[in-house]
Amino acid sequence: PDLARDLANGELRARLEADPGARALFYPGGQPLRAGARLVQPALARTLAELAERGPDAFYSGRCAGELVEFSAERGARLSSEDLLAYAPVWREPLSGWFRGYEVLTAPPPSSGGIALLQVLGILDGFPLDAERAQALAQQRSPLSALAAPGSADEQAGLTERALHWWIEALRLAFADRAEHLGDPDAWPVPVAELLAPEWIATRRAQIGEQPNPQPRAFEPRPESEQTTHVSVLDREGNAVALTTTLNETFGSGILVPELGFLLNNELDDFALQAGTPNAYGLLGAAANALRPGRRPLSSMTPTVLRDNGNTVALVIGSPGGPRIISSVAEVLLRVLVYGQTLEQAVAAPRLHQQAAPATTECEQDFTPVFVARLRERGHAIEVVSRRWSSVQAIAVEPGGVPVGVSDPRSGGAAVAEER
Repeated sequence: PDLARDLANGELRARLEADPGARALFYPGGQPLRAGARLVQPALARTLAELAERGPDAFYSGRCAGELVEFSAERGARLSSEDLLAYAPVWREPLSGWFRGYEVLTAPPPSSGGIALLQVLGILDGFPLDAERAQALAQQRSPLSALAAPGSADEQAGLTERALHWWIEALRLAFADRAEHLGDPDAWPVPVAELLAPEWIATRRAQIGEQPNPQPRAFEPRPESEQTTHVSVLDREGNAVALTTTLNETFGSGILVPELGFLLNNELDDFALQAGTPNAYGLLGAAANALRPGRRPLSSMTPTVLRDNGNTVALVIGSPGGPRIISSVAEVLLRVLVYGQTLEQAVAAPRLHQQAAPATTECEQDFTPVFVARLRERGHAIEVVSRRWSSVQAIAVEPGGVPVGVSDPRSGGAAVAEER
């Protein structure tokens, strides 16, 4: 149903129908495929079979490479066989931080998700979240509240408007640093250590008062010499994989390579094409993420693994969703580790999102109304939106070592256990 919905979407349909290959595949007879229709993709099947047989070489050389270079030339793009052969993945050490007794292993630059996640968790870990929650739960148990309505699941878990204010401001500050300083570390001196230093985290925390700050300043370092899919996997030996991959926007560029059967991405939008000009997700950037030959663009992907003190995997998590990946992953972790919600409850719970620019904070339409009202009273610009976002895919290891998979009800994913 998700694909059928997107194919019928006016803006997406116009983009796909402008490309002959995508139009022939998705709009046979001039009409979008409907839910339940059979989509046959022989060209893609052939490409996947070649990849399965030959591995990455099948893509970067041989038939696939030739078809891709020829197709690109027909479209006026500058892509050569040498470009494909010269590309190589880079192995990077994951970022590591601690939150609530768990080691948080997450993606380093050029993904911005890991730094932003660790900043948000670090900032919030210094606020009295537990005391705020205990007070809220105590008030619920008071005889004076016996006749009151039980409230939303978030209220029952002890979440408060004040804590949400801290969440919003922590996200705002992390995204301000993202816009100014993050990019490809092979081409720009990304100040990872400084951005995650306890001193800077404490400074950021001190900048959060009782009122919102819609124009935070980015970190000023010492002078010195962004269509996404996520899969979380855990095997019986405790090996974990958190994998996020993307076309960027829905259907990427909207251009399909007919002989290969796949759509081309539009990842160039993840660069800062012009400083201070927002991309498709409203994200700002600076010189650190400027478009240059050979650079890898900044992304918001946040694949994350949590380990306990015994180095045993406790949680595997990630999501699609552009910049909302960061807030979605952070909120699920906070709900589980601070507010005692089950992983299923935390993934299904309504979300908010703040990314520094614009100053408005978005809330999903089923967000607790009293929280929305009180945040507005505090001075937050809140927009309640009809759509729901992200699709968190996570696995938690229960006591006794039993893994529990949760797939976000917002999308058509699934949690699957396989005996081998």
